[in-house]
Amino acid sequence: MAFLVAMFALQTYLVYSDPTGRELPQLSEAALEGRQIWLAKNCQACHQFYGYGGFLGPDLTNAASRLDRTRLDLVLTEGIAQMPAFHLTTAQISAVATYLQEMDATGVGQARAPRPNPSLVSAAVRDSFAHADPSEPAARGADIFVGGPCTACHAMLSPNRIGAYLAPDLSLAVSSMRDDEILGVLEMGRPIKGMPPSGLTAEQRRDVVAFLHWLADRRPSLLEAGLVGQELGLPWWEFR
Repeated sequence: MAFLVAMFALQTYLVYSDPTGRELPQLSEAALEGRQIWLAKNCQACHQFYGYGGFLGPDLTNAASRLDRTRLDLVLTEGIAQMPAFHLTTAQISAVATYLQEMDATGVGQARAPRPNPSLVSAAVRDSFAHADPSEPAARGADIFVGGPCTACHAMLSPNRIGAYLAPDLSLAVSSMRDDEILGVLEMGRPIKGMPPSGLTAEQRRDVVAFLHWLADRRPSLLEAGLVGQELGLPWWEFR
């Protein structure tokens, strides 16, 4: 019990002595204009910086790293989900974009699980193919998946947001869908979710399904290879 109390006291000290977010960042004039718009539109009622603010929308501390200008224009002028349209001018959107960029440079707002590095995953797949001698259909399916249109939206081991849509992690597809369902999606697409028909032949579609089974079987080892060298970027007492 004494040890647990001591550890609690240590963690409390580390949390409350952490200087992150204690000082206001030095913002440019353009960023200050964006901050005024942020406050005038009451954005903090739904969004946060460093976890402080409302919780209806996501934390935007590092939004500039994942949100391009086209997407920002669309969100601020047309809204999305519960977020209303603000009908900002181009100059106002530029000011907000600058504010988000400069806030992004101040640090990491929330820890997120690291995403697998696509190049490391591809190298691990090639290495597995060299040593595991996969079936011919799986090998052909890999060529179609990696060299075709699939990777324009899908990552091999993680979901990937493309505009308003989320392209799922297809290494998990065979555990949640039957083969005939996957073949149907490849043939007909899912227009309501932004996926067009693949344009593949029946044999090519079967080869892709064979590759997805191969990918699912080796997902743990490939995932480990894809995360090599990545860190969360926050002290251990803030996130684990």
